[in-house]
Amino acid sequence: LVVVRTNHAIARFMEARTHVETMASKWADAVLMCAAFDGSAHGVQLMASQLGGSAVVSTGVSADSARSSQDFIARIVHLTSLMHAVALQHLRGDEDLANLDAAARPGPGAAPLA
Repeated sequence: LVVVRTNHAIARFMEARTHVETMASKWADAVLMCAAFDGSAHGVQLMASQLGGSAVVSTGVSADSARSSQDFIARIVHLTSLMHAVALQHLRGDEDLANLDAAARPGPGAAPLA
């Protein structure tokens, strides 16, 4: 009887873990789609590995437009990351939002992203 209950509990845990991984994957896909859509709208090509960095390959666009695109993607990544953190916090039953710390934008004079 104990073995059956343990196996059932492990199966439920693994199913929940799969759903959490699927949730994170779908949000990452949404961020990549936003980056691709924004890049095609502004004529800026962003490599998937460069979303966290500052490298931009521009195709005949101004530096302001490229910077605007980078800022937009940084904002989307930040908000999606925050949404994922709040979802995980909710799943673990912690309703205290004071546990979340604001991330600072890297660089001189870094200010928290809002």
